[in-house]
Amino acid sequence: MLLSPGRLKRSMLKLVRPTLRGVAAAGLVATFTTATLGAEIVALDRPDPEFGTASNAVPSSPVKCDVQLTGAIRPGDADRFATIVSRLKQDHRGRTIFVCLDSKGGDVREALAIARYIRWLGPDTTRNLTFAAGFDSVIATIVDAHSTCASACTFIFLAGSALTSPARFLHPQGRLILHASFLSFDPDVLQRLFDLDRDRLKRDLDQLYGEGLEDFRQIIELFNSAPTRRGDLIAPWVRPSLFLESFAQDPAELLCIDNVDQVGRWNIQLLGISVPKQVNKPMLRNVCENTFYWRQDSSALQPKGPFEDELPVFFPPLDQNIGDRNVWSEGFDFRATVIGRNYAQCVVEMTANDRAKVLYTDSSDRRVSNIESAAASAFFSPNTVLSDLDADQNALDTLPIAPSSKGEPSMADFRIYQNQAMSGCNLSRLSKYDRNSCEKACGANSECSAYSFNKVERICELKHTLTAVRIDPLWSTGVRASNSTDIPTSKRGLVLTSPLPEPRGMHFGRDLIGEQRQVLSLSSRDQCASACNYDNDCLGYSYFEQNASRDSGQCQLFSDISDVHPGYGYSEVKRQQ
Repeated sequence: MLLSPGRLKRSMLKLVRPTLRGVAAAGLVATFTTATLGAEIVALDRPDPEFGTASNAVPSSPVKCDVQLTGAIRPGDADRFATIVSRLKQDHRGRTIFVCLDSKGGDVREALAIARYIRWLGPDTTRNLTFAAGFDSVIATIVDAHSTCASACTFIFLAGSALTSPARFLHPQGRLILHASFLSFDPDVLQRLFDLDRDRLKRDLDQLYGEGLEDFRQIIELFNSAPTRRGDLIAPWVRPSLFLESFAQDPAELLCIDNVDQVGRWNIQLLGISVPKQVNKPMLRNVCENTFYWRQDSSALQPKGPFEDELPVFFPPLDQNIGDRNVWSEGFDFRATVIGRNYAQCVVEMTANDRAKVLYTDSSDRRVSNIESAAASAFFSPNTVLSDLDADQNALDTLPIAPSSKGEPSMADFRIYQNQAMSGCNLSRLSKYDRNSCEKACGANSECSAYSFNKVERICELKHTLTAVRIDPLWSTGVRASNSTDIPTSKRGLVLTSPLPEPRGMHFGRDLIGEQRQVLSLSSRDQCASACNYDNDCLGYSYFEQNASRDSGQCQLFSDISDVHPGYGYSEVKRQQ
């Protein structure tokens, strides 16, 4: 029996559209978008309507929202949002309208319609729209503390505008979460539909696939249509690497914006975090290194060489000409220079009103870059977790150190995933921990859903949101036993990589310590790597070249790795990355 065209169509849309369209570019999981009602969009009374001009779209602290959008986004929400904001514009002429977001996603195209409305309130010559300074209002978006903006909501957040630059503010205790697209359905239902009318099923799947591609096209058009300024640097409204990183995730993994490198690279302002009034040498190194990589749309989480923590820092006279700039021409109150490995000289200029600028020169003090405004986040180490930043703004280069666990067990029960790491979604990142103290720290924190512990570097990462785990023999992960969610394993391929981070083109002698599965006499490292690759129980290898005491090279294969020591071997471990 064939289903009628209408009935088959409804069955297909009910079956697959929510996951294809609901997460087409940044969605979470289906349980995040199951509500049938639209988002709650409320205009809030503001006692200070003069606060926040369109040219200075910085929210107050604590945040005072003009509009609050909460709950799942559904068809019709874009029209309701436009109606509410249009009314506010009449009362807030020339003043920024602050929109606070707390939504776990919903309809992608509806969210894109809201984002488009926000973006086009400002000047957009490609659409022949005008902006009357002092009359029209712009919209800044905010994810406040203990709020979550996930899935389609992230498009609304990224649209936040202050005329020629983004105005999107993330509180260090807020959650901003994306992930890749995927198509999910019940295989039994799909088989029944296939048996009933395979041709129509194929056409409907093709249509859904085409609609997903159309969503991607709209995303690219919306966020790449008008450039933004970062000082003198011109960049897309949203740098493409954010979406590329999101789309590259395994369908079971999440991309949580949870560290300094991510907010700095993708031009997301931190709410309540300002440029430090007093800086030290580590801060100056951070701002130069971070800005160098971020301006190229690259991650600043680059492995460092043995001497890069001590990049030279100097404080030249303020009236000295560097890059054709001095105190008399620019009016700065402080200036320092940093000599880097990837650049001749970085210049940091700061003023008393918390503004900082960064430029790069050659060894003759001639400027070789545009001048860029430095974000407050640039002064922090790039791997700093945002929640840790909120806890102590002065802890720029140190992680919280564990108290002695004295063998005390955690008060909570955990399911342990040996040799697996949960990537990202960090609530905190702690140093010098053992596994017991890491588990105890998670058990004592009601916001901690899981932890991952690195037994070599003794790093403890507490997780606020569950995501897939990846195979990595240097890590173990614990998930609260009270959470019944099945933790999927990433489908990424296994590769052999250095056990510890290393600068590009460099490799240090390291020996694996642990349970040896096999010791082979092989003539080359490539043969040793192949032997580990083809052995499903091999988690890593150490290879030692032939010497006076050995007629051939020695290949040690490991089924368990407990530590990594400096040594004379060439070692790699098998992991998903």
